[in-house]
Amino acid sequence: MSRRLLFMLLLPIYAAGCTTAWQDIKKRVTPLPLQYVQRAQLHEQAGELHQALLAWQAAQLLEPKNPRTSKAIAELKETISKRSQDYFHQGLEWYNAGNFAAAQRAFLMAIHINPAHSPSLHYLKTNLQNPAQATYKVQRGDSFIRIASKLYDDPSKAYMIAYFNGMNPQKPLFTGTILHLPVLDAAVRLPKSDIQSLLNQSRQAYEMGSFEKAAAYAEKILAEIPGHAKASRLADEAYLRHGKQLMEQQRFREALAQFKRISTAHEKRQPSIQKANLELHRQALAKKLEMARNYLDKSNFVEAINAAEEILVQYPRNDRAKEVLNSAGYAYGKALLEEGHEPQAIEWLKKVDPAYSDTTQLLSLAQARTKATAETLYRDGVKHFINENLEQAIKAWQQALTLNPDHPKAQQDMENAMRLLEKWRDLEKTP
Repeated sequence: MSRRLLFMLLLPIYAAGCTTAWQDIKKRVTPLPLQYVQRAQLHEQAGELHQALLAWQAAQLLEPKNPRTSKAIAELKETISKRSQDYFHQGLEWYNAGNFAAAQRAFLMAIHINPAHSPSLHYLKTNLQNPAQATYKVQRGDSFIRIASKLYDDPSKAYMIAYFNGMNPQKPLFTGTILHLPVLDAAVRLPKSDIQSLLNQSRQAYEMGSFEKAAAYAEKILAEIPGHAKASRLADEAYLRHGKQLMEQQRFREALAQFKRISTAHEKRQPSIQKANLELHRQALAKKLEMARNYLDKSNFVEAINAAEEILVQYPRNDRAKEVLNSAGYAYGKALLEEGHEPQAIEWLKKVDPAYSDTTQLLSLAQARTKATAETLYRDGVKHFINENLEQAIKAWQQALTLNPDHPKAQQDMENAMRLLEKWRDLEKTP
């Protein structure tokens, strides 16, 4: 058998095998947009908000119509803006108080979170910088991490050097580049041993159920090393558990504040916020119901009805609000009927469920009395008309129509009287 014939026979088998292998590879390879989403979430967990934003934006470019990506970008931008502003204002307070080392650290934190935060860069470069101590010439083999380790004994300070110079910390440095360096007072740089001690204290406080203390220790680390992975996780878990404690104590607003401090990428952040908001709504509803019930108990029927209707606008199926509305409307309508105010009684009784007590009978009675009064007024109008007192006749028929808009004769008779009255007045004007 020739080589060509053998090749032709084996080609379909080979092609089928390649197709199957390619399908297997496709199943195992994570789609590119999802890769960027995962990368963004990892950056958020590490506190690297700017890098997280870049990753989310890359995912959006690949999937422009994905609502999840757009929502994540909007939330992250809001978080970045708020945190950088918080650090900037904190820096201003330290600066105005004369504590320049603390002010410098706060401004550096602001540009770590938001490299484009120009007010912080302005203060660092013009108000807090000492040119005699703040330059470094890049040497062969240098990187931001290596420079940070050499000058600060802390590789995590690499981002500060990069952002302080308006550079990308991920890109290489060119030999001979002059860098301006943030001068950090030793008092504001925690040794690694202190970091570990704070981590241990945070864990111990967490295990003992002292979640506020656990969060406070973790926050001290994050103030020095933004994005410290272990401290970030400890802080998030402490916020979550403290929030749950507050939920159990029905301190829902305080719980909500704790849940909002959790990193946006944390899977339990949003469900916890939603639950706290739901409980806040329920708490507000319970207070409104209690107020409506108190009005009813004090026979303040109009206030009780208004409060119940306000609840029912938001919660149309709330049985307790319906009960208050029915009780108050029935009691007030019955009282008005007994006092002879049938039209007002009808207005309030119509708000009541017809099946409530004898509401239907009371409403029928009020309507019958109203029609009888309307008929009496109509007859009074006829008498005035016969006596040629047209103005009084018109007035009586108007009152009759107010009580009974469907009166079969009042409207027509009133219109006739008004035309006749107009003619009489015209004749009176004629000389």
